[in-house]
Amino acid sequence: MKNQFRKVILVVAILALLVIKSSGQIDLGIKGGINVSYQLESGVSVSGDDLIVGLNAGGIVRYHINEWLALKSDISYIQKGRRHRNLSEGSRNLVPDRFHYIILPLKVEISTGERVGLDKGQKLFFAAGPYYGFLMNAERKEDDTNISLNETTDNYDYGLSLDLGFEFPVKNHSITFGANYETGLSKFAEYDNELRNNTISFNVGFIF
Repeated sequence: MKNQFRKVILVVAILALLVIKSSGQIDLGIKGGINVSYQLESGVSVSGDDLIVGLNAGGIVRYHINEWLALKSDISYIQKGRRHRNLSEGSRNLVPDRFHYIILPLKVEISTGERVGLDKGQKLFFAAGPYYGFLMNAERKEDDTNISLNETTDNYDYGLSLDLGFEFPVKNHSITFGANYETGLSKFAEYDNELRNNTISFNVGFIF
């Protein structure tokens, strides 16, 4: 875990140095929204009963390489998890598991605007890249009792993150509307070693 954490810090430090030494444009902003999550084995189909709704909020750092290419990191707090039936306890009620993460992605963003007929300052964007998550807390709520899952859950998660959105100017700033999909590659739960995190988020952002 310590080695993985050091690698993340190293990547962030290198990126920060590149930004500081460069003459490119840096955007800073904030974002927030709602998300729907589920945790299933790879290849298993999803039903509505599996989904749990959560919140996300964080900051945006974007470094423009040129007019259509940028590096972006959305450092965010996000609630992930699932709902399931704890059949081992003899109950058929849906039990919510909720996981609180700090997510640090590093994505390449491609955008287009006037070339596809949009007004000046407007653009469509797509971004993709890896993410690394730090677990803050994990708990299960059963019969109005909160049960900690921290001891049986890895304190990290990692996977792939994809963004699709629209940005438009408001005076000297801009507003973004976006959808994000994160698919986990880490098997994070000791109590079920095939589970992976999957999250779909819908966000509104403000670029200063």
